[in-house]
Amino acid sequence: LQGPNGKEWLEVLKKLNRKENPWPGKDYFPITVDYSLSLAQMIALGKYYKVNSDITEEKFPMKRKGERIKDFSAHLIGFDRRKLSSDKAIEELDKMGFRPGMLEELLAFGAAYPGMQGDGQRNFIVALDSRCEVRGEPRVACLSPIASYSPEIDGTWLLELEWGKTIWGTTNDHHFLAFRK
Repeated sequence: LQGPNGKEWLEVLKKLNRKENPWPGKDYFPITVDYSLSLAQMIALGKYYKVNSDITEEKFPMKRKGERIKDFSAHLIGFDRRKLSSDKAIEELDKMGFRPGMLEELLAFGAAYPGMQGDGQRNFIVALDSRCEVRGEPRVACLSPIASYSPEIDGTWLLELEWGKTIWGTTNDHHFLAFRK
């Protein structure tokens, strides 16, 4: 810890002590996206507890319409309380060799990992490449945890829209869905 990278290693040790991943982007989650499905079909596969009514095909046209099934390795990137705008977070992902997730990928992630919220984690998963406008305000799609200990709904997601001008990172509970370029 006395060497030139001592501060960085100290932060790694602190994160390990808190049982956090000290190397963002090192964990990945295999997902399969079926682009032949409609948005409504993709949403149905996720069995979301609640879906924001503004998540429609009109506001979110499918970006890869016509493609078929594709496998990806999804990464959840957190910036450890660094305060970043959505645009700055996209720039940081780019520097790390990632691109932000799209709505179709977010839906596939939610369908593939519905129980992720039932293991004590309460993280929001944000897809920064899923922007739309609602009543003149920018929004981005996200999976939100249900803050409940009810067995009927624990382990499910809310499919919501967050304000697109949010300054992310004020807490450690937002992670960005990202994919290697």
